[in-house]
Amino acid sequence: GWKSEQWSALAKRWILDAKCVHVIATPSRVRAKEIQSLKSERLKKEAPADEKEANERENTISAAVKACAKPPRRSEIERIQVPSVKSIKMHKVSTTTNVPGSLWSKADGKIPGLEQKDIHSLPFSNIICNIQSKFVDIASIADVGTIPVPLRKYIPLLCELLCKSSIEVDGKILSHEVMIKGLDADTQSNSCGLGLDFGRFFSGGFCDAVSVMVRVEAKDFSKAVLWMDRLLRSVHFTPSRLRSVCTQLCTDIMEYKDDPSDVMNIVHESQILKRDCPSRLYNFILQHQFLSNLLKDLQDSSSMEARNVIDNMETLYKRLFHPSNIVMHTSLDAERLQGSELIRYWSTALDNRFAKFRRKRLSVLKTKKHYTKSHEHRKRARCAIINMESNESGYLRLTVPLPPGFSSKHEDYAALRILIQLLVASEGPMWRSIRGKGLAYGYSIYVSRTQGLLVFTLSRCNNVYAAYNEAKKIVLGFDLNDKDTHRENKRD
Repeated sequence: GWKSEQWSALAKRWILDAKCVHVIATPSRVRAKEIQSLKSERLKKEAPADEKEANERENTISAAVKACAKPPRRSEIERIQVPSVKSIKMHKVSTTTNVPGSLWSKADGKIPGLEQKDIHSLPFSNIICNIQSKFVDIASIADVGTIPVPLRKYIPLLCELLCKSSIEVDGKILSHEVMIKGLDADTQSNSCGLGLDFGRFFSGGFCDAVSVMVRVEAKDFSKAVLWMDRLLRSVHFTPSRLRSVCTQLCTDIMEYKDDPSDVMNIVHESQILKRDCPSRLYNFILQHQFLSNLLKDLQDSSSMEARNVIDNMETLYKRLFHPSNIVMHTSLDAERLQGSELIRYWSTALDNRFAKFRRKRLSVLKTKKHYTKSHEHRKRARCAIINMESNESGYLRLTVPLPPGFSSKHEDYAALRILIQLLVASEGPMWRSIRGKGLAYGYSIYVSRTQGLLVFTLSRCNNVYAAYNEAKKIVLGFDLNDKDTHRENKRD
């Protein structure tokens, strides 16, 4: 029952006005050895003194596991009201586009207030979706395949700088502080990265595309168009800003290097992906080396090396976001924003600054298209063992290629998903035999369709070898006719 003033006062006291200290530390090899030595001594002290004590501990653990494994009473289960499938409401999505040969070019994409001739009047490739939402999402998808390989190393830096750099507005250069403040004030969210569902140093699916995304409320659609146009046309690069962002990235990468799961993932990608794959160039170990060299070149802002860096950034920026190299994707609710307004806003923002270009489909590939031939043909298995002194647990990532053409439409896809769920479900076979026995805290099996891989992972293991062997026994000895398995099967 609080009023808005009370919530504002609470946020001001504990968040806005609260003092805090942010400490960035560098891992110490000496301290890591000390911790390892202390751990070895602690394990020796905690070890059972004799066989009798060991048996007592085993009995205690077995009794606890047995107590936790008791199924719930039938009366308790019957109290749970399961919603009817009739309560599911389907959201209709209508899509239209001006891209020839596109999946949606022949779709029945009637959007209120938007004629097909209107969307064809736009000078760039555009896909418009009509969905039920209070927000409008605009995404600019740029094709990385047209960028020369030497320039692709700059893409992570460009993605970091795009929403944090100075911009040119009406012939004046606005500082990055003004730009960041204005962008955050006018949008609900904004981001730029490699692929879809990307991370800071990790690409998402379809790594041949750079995504620039802006979300606003429907009433602010004109602001979204304005900011998207500025981000793609008016960003200004300076040596000082590049130097600052490079320094920050190098500092943040140290945190990623301490995460064994992150390190394991990028080492795995470096083994199976081709050298020119955008996703491989995006990993933070290679980026740390590249950014460190850039910092040396940017020390003197007036030097030839610094000028070359700026030239490369500007060349990449102009080629990547050239109107002929992007597809604009807009999601909106036609009841809140008429299609005619969409055309008017785009036309106003563009202000006839570039002519029509030949519309094309992006040559975006799934990540699996970038695999090395040895991985595709399974000629030999590749493996890597990584020693991390700052980490006390073991991690494992194992992948196998899926059959060619395997997708959600494959006849075995649904069965595979159910089988995986049976194996990894809470209180399922792996839960009881791996987590229940204390071999590992985390385990997973999943299908990565964009990568074309079946992935098995173990995390925070006391003994990786024992946990893997236990998982192997479960998979090879899995019996669907087992009573426990049959009960889990019915529930899932």
